[in-house]
Amino acid sequence: MKYMTRQEYIEKQYCANRYLQHLSLKDLVQRTIDVLANYYVLNEQGKIGLCPISGEGEYWATLFIHIMTEMDLRKASFPDGFLKDAPLVKSTWPEVPKPIKAIEGINLSDDYLVKYSKQCFLRPMFEKGELRIAPASSYNDPSLNQAQKDSELERSILLDPSETKIELVDEHTLKSEKRIEAIGNITATIDCTSDYYVYCLSLVYDARLFDDFEADSCVVIHEPIKFVERLYKDFAQRFPGWRGRATGVAYYDPLLIAQMPESVFFHKHFRYAYQKEYRIVLLPPKPVKRLEPFFVGLGSLEEFCDFVSL
Repeated sequence: MKYMTRQEYIEKQYCANRYLQHLSLKDLVQRTIDVLANYYVLNEQGKIGLCPISGEGEYWATLFIHIMTEMDLRKASFPDGFLKDAPLVKSTWPEVPKPIKAIEGINLSDDYLVKYSKQCFLRPMFEKGELRIAPASSYNDPSLNQAQKDSELERSILLDPSETKIELVDEHTLKSEKRIEAIGNITATIDCTSDYYVYCLSLVYDARLFDDFEADSCVVIHEPIKFVERLYKDFAQRFPGWRGRATGVAYYDPLLIAQMPESVFFHKHFRYAYQKEYRIVLLPPKPVKRLEPFFVGLGSLEEFCDFVSL
């Protein structure tokens, strides 16, 4: 009896459901970059490796095999140098990554949050609790890098045209007049009716995130609840009647999600999954087209935070 390898099994499963077949080559290349951005990791020696198969690695490995199987079925090949400018983890070998050295002596065993940025911004945060709170609309800025830029006022998924029914209906009777055949995947989008404030942190201390956020420092917050309570106390004084919520972000695959995300606030495309974002959101009681950033002063955070500088 011939046994099927794990890879052969995954390839066979994919062939039974070719959910990538309607993607253009350009979109398939972008998906490859998104998957590899999560599959590649930087180890403590500064070498690039893969997520352990015992953890998240199995998920990313499966998606990568799906892509390679689709490319093989198409008899297609990737463009030369397609990973050249991709936002992938960067090797520091033979040097040990600076963030690994910088964190020595700091306990990361309990729940914590991390804010990555430049020292000129984080020193005032650490010493005085001065934070800049930005509106969601500000993140759709072409000057931001690929790891930071996102349209925080909308979320989209891709629907398989073979499983989606499109009909032209009479505007008065709403009766179907004819069926329309889709060409390629169909994009479905939900939009937020208002701008909102969002403060972004990470649930992990990860060397690669210093590059992602163009950071030379970070503040490690060892008592997240105390930090969030202080921030919301300031919010409540400034914005009475506004609603707030703080939680980790849920990441979704736009091709394999069963339904639209329930909101734009705490759901993001899986290309950002490795960032393990935790966000604090403040929502206005009535829709506001565009908000302006503001600063808060929470007082010194030194009693429950550590400042890490590269």
